Amino acid sequence: MLQAALLGLIDEACTEILTLTEEVDEAAFFRSRLTHAETVKRLKAIAQAAGELPDSARSTIAEIDWARWQELGRELAAGSAGPLTVWVAVRELAPLTLNWLRVYRQSQPDLFRLNP
Repeated sequence: MLQAALLGLIDEACTEILTLTEEVDEAAFFRSRLTHAETVKRLKAIAQAAGELPDSARSTIAEIDWARWQELGRELAAGSAGPLTVWVAVRELAPLTLNWLRVYRQSQPDLFRLNP
């Protein structure tokens, strides 16, 4: 049940990142304090959820770069994530993660089932 909730949280946060940054170029992203702050908040949530996922879930969905999510979380927490790191997470890491979650939701729905 925890696994399904964490995967759901990751899916939702990735979707929100795509919505927040849709039609926003890199310069506008970093100029907008609100968009930037809300996006970073979601990146941190994904990183935390990725760290709490059971190893079995991470190994099942091995196409997602879980180690990079955890590293990003550490960098964001320490304030050492540079603009390029954040932008790559927004434009590459989050969309790829969302795509793989959608693939696995169809092929292995039990991973996402909130059974008591």
